[in-house]
Amino acid sequence: MNVKSNIITIEPNSKLSESFSENVNTLFKLSGKKYFRELVLFLCNNTNSKYAFVGMYNSENKNVVVQSFYANSTYIKNFEYAIKGSPSEYVINNNLCVCFDKVQKEFPKDKGIKIFDVDGYVGIPLFDLTNKPIGIVVVMSQNPIQDVRVYKQLLKSIQSKTELEIERLHLKKSLLLSKKEFVNNFQNAFEVSFSFNFNKKGKQISQLISPIIEKVLGYNQEEIKTVNFIDFFKNYREAEAFLKLMKEKRAVENYPLTFVNQKGSITYVEIDCVLTDQGLPEKFSFQLIGKFKDVSKKTKQNLRIEIAYLIAEKAQQRHVDLNSFCHFIYQTIKVRINVPNFYIVVLKGDQLDFPFFKDKGCPYENSSFTKPTKPNGFIEYIINKKTIISLRKKEVKKLIETKQLCFEGEIPENLICFPLKSNSASISAMVVHTYHQHVGFSLEDLEFVQFIAKQVGAIIDRKEWQTNLVKSEVYFRSLVENASEIIVVINGVGEIEYISGVSNKILAYKPQELIGFNLSNFPGLIELKEFIDDGNTKNKGRVIRVVDQNGQEKYLDVHLSKMKENHGKIVINAKDITQRVLSDKKKEFKQKRLSIIHEIEKALISHKPLSSVLNDVLKIIEKRVLSIDTVFISQINNSKKIMKVLASVRKSENDSKAEIGDVIPFSELPGLRSILNKNIYNIGDIQKKKVLKEFDKKNIEEGVQSYLIIPIVANNKVIGSFYMGSKHKNYFKDIDSRIFKEIIRLLAVVINEFLLKKELAGREIDLLTILNSSNEGVLRVGISGKIMVVNDKLSEILAYTQKDFFNKKATDFVHEADIKKYNTSYNKILENKLEKVTVDIKFWSKKGVIIDCKVTMRSIFDVEGTLDYIIMFIEDKTEERAALNKVLNLENALNYSCSVLFTDKNSIITDVNEKALEYTGYTREELVGKPMKILSSDYYIKAEREAFWKTIHSGKIWQGELRNKKKDGSYYWLFTNVIPIISKDKEFEKNVIISFNITDDKVEKNALIREVIEAQEHERERFAMEIHDGLGQMLLASKMNLTAISDLDNLDNEMKEVLDTSVDLLVASIQEARSISHGLMSRVLNRFGIAYAVDEIINNINITSKLIFSFKHNIENIRFSEDLEMGIYRTLQELIKNVIRHSEATKAYVKITTSKNDLFLEIKDNGIGISNKLINSSKGGIGLRNMKSRIAYLGGVFEIDDSVKKGTKINIRISL
Repeated sequence: MNVKSNIITIEPNSKLSESFSENVNTLFKLSGKKYFRELVLFLCNNTNSKYAFVGMYNSENKNVVVQSFYANSTYIKNFEYAIKGSPSEYVINNNLCVCFDKVQKEFPKDKGIKIFDVDGYVGIPLFDLTNKPIGIVVVMSQNPIQDVRVYKQLLKSIQSKTELEIERLHLKKSLLLSKKEFVNNFQNAFEVSFSFNFNKKGKQISQLISPIIEKVLGYNQEEIKTVNFIDFFKNYREAEAFLKLMKEKRAVENYPLTFVNQKGSITYVEIDCVLTDQGLPEKFSFQLIGKFKDVSKKTKQNLRIEIAYLIAEKAQQRHVDLNSFCHFIYQTIKVRINVPNFYIVVLKGDQLDFPFFKDKGCPYENSSFTKPTKPNGFIEYIINKKTIISLRKKEVKKLIETKQLCFEGEIPENLICFPLKSNSASISAMVVHTYHQHVGFSLEDLEFVQFIAKQVGAIIDRKEWQTNLVKSEVYFRSLVENASEIIVVINGVGEIEYISGVSNKILAYKPQELIGFNLSNFPGLIELKEFIDDGNTKNKGRVIRVVDQNGQEKYLDVHLSKMKENHGKIVINAKDITQRVLSDKKKEFKQKRLSIIHEIEKALISHKPLSSVLNDVLKIIEKRVLSIDTVFISQINNSKKIMKVLASVRKSENDSKAEIGDVIPFSELPGLRSILNKNIYNIGDIQKKKVLKEFDKKNIEEGVQSYLIIPIVANNKVIGSFYMGSKHKNYFKDIDSRIFKEIIRLLAVVINEFLLKKELAGREIDLLTILNSSNEGVLRVGISGKIMVVNDKLSEILAYTQKDFFNKKATDFVHEADIKKYNTSYNKILENKLEKVTVDIKFWSKKGVIIDCKVTMRSIFDVEGTLDYIIMFIEDKTEERAALNKVLNLENALNYSCSVLFTDKNSIITDVNEKALEYTGYTREELVGKPMKILSSDYYIKAEREAFWKTIHSGKIWQGELRNKKKDGSYYWLFTNVIPIISKDKEFEKNVIISFNITDDKVEKNALIREVIEAQEHERERFAMEIHDGLGQMLLASKMNLTAISDLDNLDNEMKEVLDTSVDLLVASIQEARSISHGLMSRVLNRFGIAYAVDEIINNINITSKLIFSFKHNIENIRFSEDLEMGIYRTLQELIKNVIRHSEATKAYVKITTSKNDLFLEIKDNGIGISNKLINSSKGGIGLRNMKSRIAYLGGVFEIDDSVKKGTKINIRISL
């Protein structure tokens, strides 16, 4: 075994297994190109490798011409490559050769193995009969070579057969060389020749093109006959430009043009062309003669070089916009290699940043975006591989099936992924892919895209470096800007010659505002000026207090030094230590505060009376906190509108002070509103107050110049005040209020506790009086369970005396069955699990009767928040529950005959019986918890509903007929009694609704009414016909006879006058007969509807009567059912007659309106009026009752409006 680095040579071994022999025999039956294609596929399948190729070696130019290359489940177009610097060079000069791994490291100049990310390499040379190398067979893997014996057996088994095929190919190529040269020469000699003739208008009228155009542009013999010269160009504009050029130059040679072939793809050509306009037939204006040849391959290669140069030039620019650069690349890739899907991704922490994204098959928008990383995402898979990845669709599917990666969107047919390596922490990648099955990537395309990937990686790396540089620059700039030391140079006359820029930050002065000025010009810097004037320049520091331009107090650690080379000049180094000084002061104050608060707390927890405790606190404040001339603490009583002094201290015995117990009325107090609003009231100079209260006047008499009043607040309520007075003006202006706030907080607790105890003591006396006047039994039980207090009502309920309860526990009176329930509730209160518990408990009365009670237990706490006792409110429910049992018994009886529903005060159904479920068609679950509206048929108007609820809420029982709607939408009628249940407090609690189904009765009644109405209408119709056809005709004949007689000449005047009078009476009789006939049977109603029929009645009345009748409606051109129109017509006829006969009215109107589901009729007059009660009374007219029955039959309501003071108003509503 010969070894070179990790490359070894293995001696031949001819032993083959039976399975290998069978496969090899099948392969050996093939020859030529088919053999080469199947050979590389056979090698990949049997070695589980991605790449294999067979090539013919050319010893003259030291290169290999690949005959078949199988790469990643596809065949790559044959190509030629030089073997220098590649593993193939080593293979040609040796026997079977294996590179187990790291082949890229061993042969860094080989671009192919880098593109395909090859790691393991196995190759074998092929020799002719003279032992001269003529070819090579290679298998490559992206993983290290594991079992080399498999490769060895396979390659040695096919070596002889492949050598024969390669040698045959050599011979064939040499034999066909002259023929190939001839064909090439022929093709070059027969470039596409053409002749195009144009008329005077510039329109092509004939052409002649050589057949070779089919190979160049794809046009066949038939298509050539109809093709125009301008059809070769991408657009009309380019064709016009070329024709214009030809007219100017007359001839061009090797002129580059871009043509579009028959399939629509770009073809680059070079054209030789001459334009002639001499010696042509008359119909020809000019002629184009020439030839062109296809130079696409050369042009595309030149374009790649130009584009690569342009991309490199753009990438090397100092400032490159990544998005614009990627857009340029995208357009380039889209056009040059026909791949429209391209994107860049950068890994930033746990996020994937897509600065450029163009992908038609991805669910994301085609723009830049960011999304979180995934453990097995496709991009993460690419970045983790860190090498160029070339995958086909079926390989991606296999990775998805094996759960090695998760892919979103449509899977591409071919894709190439390039890792963009960077020295920074960011890791990025570039992805190019296609969704078209027949679009692949050539070796030139891969090299071109790999070059682009390097440029993009360089830009991202530089951009990351620039970002970090900017961050560093911002950081260092912030260090300078946030520096806390000022450097100042002062000259001999005290002027500032130089000051550093940080002065603006520390002193709020810009350098130009200070340079040239003396420190004495700035009041806030006087202390610094005094320090410099002391002449201490031995670099000893001192803390100086200054005030900046904004009035803020600052502390500087100042050091002075003299400049040696400039005598008299002083350098000041002043460091801002404000925060440190304030922190030290804060610590000092905190320690002092804790000490004072601790001393005050000790005074407050003593067992002295409140006045003594508060006096001790005031002495501590005066001694350790602030020297005060006079101070006192008071209680504020809002109900009495006074302030009462609880404690008082004065500085001098000669000073007067407020005495304990002194009362100051609110009217004498200054700043009362501010104090009651929990605000501090501070007066710096009493003399300057415009209005002096009595309290101010007393202060002035005692020499007090300023005072401060702080409210004492407990439970968000002002319970007192803390007063401090001084004989100095503005004494409390700069007071540190923090310590006083804590003192006031402690005082509030003590004073509030005192007030609560005082209040509870008073309440204890009132409690028994309140308990004894309660309507409920009240029981106070201690935490031991023993009874403390019992009111008179409980004694009355249980019939025990007060002595009977003495020294007993509540459980001694509880029924045995409820003791466990009582103890459970009691313990919940005792253990603070609940503040309130309500439970039903049975008690024994002294008479041995069981009393049903509702017991509410509440916890009562003392001032310190500890459970003091439990109070129980006991309500006797014996009678109520007995009544309820009666109701339940009644309900059981009613269940067999009628529907029973229970509702709460909000009309929510709480319970129903079986009959109600039968009537409504609902289940119990569908009704309980729903409002009564679920059964509403929307039959009743608002006024009717309001009248219904008015009756119920007044505590009265409502009784009447209701129309409800079932679950299936059908209607049913009930005779209903709604019984309101009123509480002891006379409040409406719930309803009991008892209903009987009267639907069948309604149907029968309506049927009877219909029969009566139909009989009446039939009789009216018959009578009207008899009047019209009988009596009317007779009267008309009589009139005609009398008219004929009156026309005779021999009649005297007296006789003629009698005849004329008789004729007039007959005319009136005929008119009356016609009116009666029309009234009995209206033809207008039948033909035009209710609106026109009523209008006819009103017009006749206005003609024949003094009564003024008006008619309004919105039903013009609306027709209803025959029954409805006839019913309304007859009702209005009767009502109008009643108005005329009985109302004594001068004016009246009829109004008919319709809404979505209802028809409304209203008739009103200004006459003597009638009452609604008249309808149902025995004295009432039968006509009114008949009209109400007719309207009820039509599904409506007839009502006389009693609210009208003068006249009569009748409202009718009919549900449509």
